[in-house]
Amino acid sequence: MLSLCRLRYCAIEMLSGAYCSQCGQKVIRKRLTVRQLFTDLFSQITNVDRGLWYTASMLFRNPGKVIRDYIGGSTMKYTSPVRYLLIWITISFLVYFGFGLYEQQAAEMTEAFSQDYTERQRIFQEKWGNIVKNYAQVFGMILVPMYAIFSRLLFRRRDLNFAEHLVANAYFSAQAALIGALLNPLILLATDRFSLSLLFGFSVSVAYYTVGLRSLFAQRWVPAFLKTLLIIFFGFIGYSIVLSIVGAVVGIIFAMSGNI
Repeated sequence: MLSLCRLRYCAIEMLSGAYCSQCGQKVIRKRLTVRQLFTDLFSQITNVDRGLWYTASMLFRNPGKVIRDYIGGSTMKYTSPVRYLLIWITISFLVYFGFGLYEQQAAEMTEAFSQDYTERQRIFQEKWGNIVKNYAQVFGMILVPMYAIFSRLLFRRRDLNFAEHLVANAYFSAQAALIGALLNPLILLATDRFSLSLLFGFSVSVAYYTVGLRSLFAQRWVPAFLKTLLIIFFGFIGYSIVLSIVGAVVGIIFAMSGNI
């Protein structure tokens, strides 16, 4: 999709034909309309050369090239890492919720621990579960900076800063979410869906991160696999700590407001 450059942002003398000589974007002389917004969105999604599907395809074929291109400034042909992550994490959760996997997982956890809960704890657990479900994308995206912290520590000699590790981990996590969205329905065939969903999510993340790290950092398979395990293990610990802190703060707010 071509980005839009409106005359009020660039001086008239900067224009050269249909494109701005300063920013290189297409000149649009008409007012922005809702129809134009939807047209641009549709173009971004369906354009196989410079859109979502091109990014997805390249992240399967050569994830290291995508990340090196993006952090090197060649960004126009790829969907941005934040947008790409948000799209696939949202779709992954929609599939997860749509097939009832979240409700079954929540029911199994409640059954396993409810006998040890007080009434207030049960009420809080229900409210907290609703918050996690309603803001699932936000909670899912918290994993990315956690992973980036530890990938940065394990690859400090590779001259990538923390922001560039964020880009890499956003693309890796998004692609793992894409794979999960495609394969999650298979969990419906199992009886113990809760345990299988945890194992499945972990396996998909490990598999794709191993491929991604190997491609980006020219690693051999075994070092890439071992570093992936460390990144995911410590990243998940960091994620759990963050969620525990957020949960504690929410619990205090509920208690002070009399909601529990």
